[in-house]
Amino acid sequence: MTYDVVRLAVDERHTQLVKKSVGPVLLAFRAYAMMTPEERPVGHDQFYMMWMDLDRRSVPVTAVIRAALAPATARAMTARVFGHGVDPVAGRMGWWHAADLIGSPEGFEARVAARLAWLVDEDMGAFLRWDAPDPAELAALPPAVEPIDEVGRWVFDRFTLTDPASWAPTSRALEAAPDPEIRRRLLDLRTDLTGPEPATLGEELVRARALAAAGERVEAASLLSALITVRPFDPDILDNLAAAVADPDLTALLTRRAASYRAVGGSAG
Repeated sequence: MTYDVVRLAVDERHTQLVKKSVGPVLLAFRAYAMMTPEERPVGHDQFYMMWMDLDRRSVPVTAVIRAALAPATARAMTARVFGHGVDPVAGRMGWWHAADLIGSPEGFEARVAARLAWLVDEDMGAFLRWDAPDPAELAALPPAVEPIDEVGRWVFDRFTLTDPASWAPTSRALEAAPDPEIRRRLLDLRTDLTGPEPATLGEELVRARALAAAGERVEAASLLSALITVRPFDPDILDNLAAAVADPDLTALLTRRAASYRAVGGSAG
């Protein structure tokens, strides 16, 4: 049976952290980093609990943060700064001033990713708080080159992307010749790498829409929340989730986020 990260994310959405598969934990780890600081618990306990759980499974956590969470957070930040309808946040105006200096969303995103990757070893708190840098220093920073960390990208790809054809080329190369620093125990958590990606995300999206149309909005929102961890920049899933949730403030937040991803070329990836 082909490894199916969508199926895992959906089936394990109510599962305790310690019993989840690696893929859904990695997806939740990325989703937490991408949240704006206002949405997160102040102490970041949830983030560090996932960190410890991944470390327990022999995941090279800092490498994964550099390779996957830093670029995803940079894209989320770029959408916030360059997207429509989001006001600058007092205390983080440095990001907006840096964007004015850099000019393009692509140039901004690449430099933010480089800064965040650097912060992983220097100040993880600043990473999670989205602390604003000096605008001129960010503008002068060399842009990140993907993948920022080849090993971290490989580990993230193999547990969060079902089809190896969609992995980064460096991830496919490392799959053929695994990094000796990666423990066999971790690699054995995914053994079936054959076959194309199952078409479950589209099917689950149809099911979520049917649930919402039938008035089962809580279950629809739960399902859509799992799907958005798999495709965090998909504005259509975000719009469906916005329509399913009962909290008007959350609806407005999700709608603005979907619009901001469309404004900067958000995709399903």
